[in-house]
Amino acid sequence: QLRCDSTLYGQSMHEEALVDQWLDFARHELEMPSAGARAAGGSAKAVSRARTKLVQLLMVLEAHLVSRTYLVGDRITAADVSTACALEPVFASVLDETTRLSTIPNTFRWYMTCVNQPEFKAVLGEVKLAAASRAPEPVAAPKASASAGAGAGAGAGAGAGSGCAPV
Repeated sequence: QLRCDSTLYGQSMHEEALVDQWLDFARHELEMPSAGARAAGGSAKAVSRARTKLVQLLMVLEAHLVSRTYLVGDRITAADVSTACALEPVFASVLDETTRLSTIPNTFRWYMTCVNQPEFKAVLGEVKLAAASRAPEPVAAPKASASAGAGAGAGAGAGAGSGCAPV
């Protein structure tokens, strides 16, 4: 719990529980697909899967924000701060304007409401938005060394479809 005179954790025990749920959502659901969707060195297939998962998770936010300005209650809470900060790199480099406006307009409205608050601007400055979705950069295949034994890299999980290329 934060200070008694703060509403960042909600204004009731029910709101506190909701804030906790959104904090967990941001930490345990959004952060991994967010990082994967932005991975510059990941395989195209893995980045594509992460982006698909990220959009699915953003649809959870989208449905919740259809009739709400903030995630919990009628003012910014720690849930908004944590979730908006988790999504800052996604809005900056993954989600293009078409996706923001056609797929997740309520989430985008909420995000812009949050990041345009003076407290956010004091920390983040002016946020940047992706003009276009950045394509993942191709990953160069590892070079086989002369000393690698036969079957090196052919252990469990290697092979077609696993994202691991045998050497």
